[in-house]
Amino acid sequence: MNLRRIEYASAALLLLSVGLALAKVNGIAMLTALAGGTLALTNIISAFWGYGSSKPSTEELAGRSSAEKLLTYALGSSSAVIVLSLIYMLNIWPSARIMAMAGLATAVPVAGIIAYLYFAKGMQTFSKLFIRAAIYTLIASAVFSISPLSIIEYKYGHNPLFPAYKQAVLASDAEPTNSELRKQTHHMLQEIIRQEREHK
Repeated sequence: MNLRRIEYASAALLLLSVGLALAKVNGIAMLTALAGGTLALTNIISAFWGYGSSKPSTEELAGRSSAEKLLTYALGSSSAVIVLSLIYMLNIWPSARIMAMAGLATAVPVAGIIAYLYFAKGMQTFSKLFIRAAIYTLIASAVFSISPLSIIEYKYGHNPLFPAYKQAVLASDAEPTNSELRKQTHHMLQEIIRQEREHK
């Protein structure tokens, strides 16, 4: 099993999903879930099994320091969560920012440690880990900084129901414990999505 090729292919599909989302194309939930789920899974496998075309040999594993193993495990786990947060954001599913924050909580310290070992200590074995840590930290930062309302406005701001939906969201944010307002915003969003699908 060539994890590198699977990872590149799923990453390319996920990038395609991002492009389709920017083009305001509906019905990409399955594509993003498939591509992102595969990418998240390969990150986990790569971290705990070994990155490359096959499982590392016993000698290769023995040659890795404990720090490198620990950082690889932590980065693989956090990057999987970050990929899932991107899927949730693209499909306007709840909890995307919470997942991104959870991924950042691990990715940022790991990226800092890897950067220190790579740049300050000159440990070249951490070069690939540094690139991966930087990429996933940027993705998580983007997901966390973009509010769900701004994404919905980008996709559905032209819909006649959107102004009322926006007011309902702002009211719900002002009263986070009000479950009725949350239900109202959810139903309004589903109605907006339904109308958009019917007009396609």
